[in-house]
Amino acid sequence: MTGLPGETPPVEAEMRTLTLPRVISGAHLKLISLGVERFEMVNLVIPEEPAILEFPEHPLEINADNYTLTSRGKVLEPQPVGFNIILFLALRADKVFRKEEIMEHVWKDRKKPKDGHAVSIHCSVLGQQILDVLGLASPIRNVRGRGLKFVRKPVVAQASNDNED
Repeated sequence: MTGLPGETPPVEAEMRTLTLPRVISGAHLKLISLGVERFEMVNLVIPEEPAILEFPEHPLEINADNYTLTSRGKVLEPQPVGFNIILFLALRADKVFRKEEIMEHVWKDRKKPKDGHAVSIHCSVLGQQILDVLGLASPIRNVRGRGLKFVRKPVVAQASNDNED
């Protein structure tokens, strides 16, 4: 199965179930993302223990059990849609997804927005929260003309210094 522009996902594909371990490293995520086709529907099962996504190159932890983002002891509780967007992209780190694809996965059975602008707004708000609360630049990047992706390697957030002369 390829991810060519304009290609639509298969309608009646059988879903695989992937059980996430309690702690997932960046190496685990890479193996998972390599094993998931672009349009494959995958049922992710989170065990009763907390499922925490950790990245050796990035100080961000994503806790899928209590819907929080953590870095250096600071905790952010984002809105549910924003959290689901970052979780969806983090599980497929470094892969680019069109906003419409993200809407299909994140909104699932709920009423979907008219266009991808809602995804942009949620990512913008989440990115600002990550900067304000956790002091990190957002790991969600816009790939111009293609879509959005989660980057594993952090970009140092530049604090504005208005007191410089």
